[in-house]
Amino acid sequence: MTLSIAHVGTTQGDPENKSDQIQVVHWIIRNDPELRERWLEEPHKLDYIALDEGRDFLAESKNYDIVILHRLYADPSFMEDDTGYFAQSTLQTPQNWRVRLIKTRATHIFALGSAFEISGDYIGDIPSREKIKVRGMTVYRRKPSARKIAMEYIRKNEF
Repeated sequence: MTLSIAHVGTTQGDPENKSDQIQVVHWIIRNDPELRERWLEEPHKLDYIALDEGRDFLAESKNYDIVILHRLYADPSFMEDDTGYFAQSTLQTPQNWRVRLIKTRATHIFALGSAFEISGDYIGDIPSREKIKVRGMTVYRRKPSARKIAMEYIRKNEF
């Protein structure tokens, strides 16, 4: 099998991407033996998704095993700026983020960020996911009963 990983809000050469990846891998190694085994043994298929490269994660429908949200800007006062560092999707709302993240079918979602960024505080609780807050990052891990809970939430909130 291949471990599919979405890197949302970054490009392959972005130096911040490296430090974010180190933080994610550190959490996996210390906290999730099953995912650690997959991370170390399976090849990785990486998908870099950034608005300034013409891709809007919220408008897409691809599935992933892991989604990493890299310090995406969430300040509504900058919504008119649709390029560069402050770029934000026109679909951006906490509810739309929750629905899209559920639709990825990811077993793990890592939201890296703080104030004014798409973090666990902005997204809130995701039905069917356990929410774990650690320094500078929120981890959402799929619960065993996730499918039934997720389908009900999507049915009620789809955008």
